[in-house]
Amino acid sequence: LVDPSRQLAAQVFSQGGDGSRAWRGNGRLTVQADGRFEGTIAYTLAEAGPGVVEIAVVDATSGAVTERRSIPVQLAAAP
Repeated sequence: LVDPSRQLAAQVFSQGGDGSRAWRGNGRLTVQADGRFEGTIAYTLAEAGPGVVEIAVVDATSGAVTERRSIPVQLAAAP
């Protein structure tokens, strides 16, 4: 759960066979009063493949990223 006074930003990256990442899209996530978050992250990708979603917790006052988490995902093609 996330402190509702924080902002969340999410990024989608495709991942190459060599471990390299390529940015594919980003979006803002909404933090609910109970600390849960939700949102939609639009991205473009010619062919389905492995990727990573990274979520950053951003301090609303300073704009500083206070925490980052990423998770591997399987991305669908999104031309």
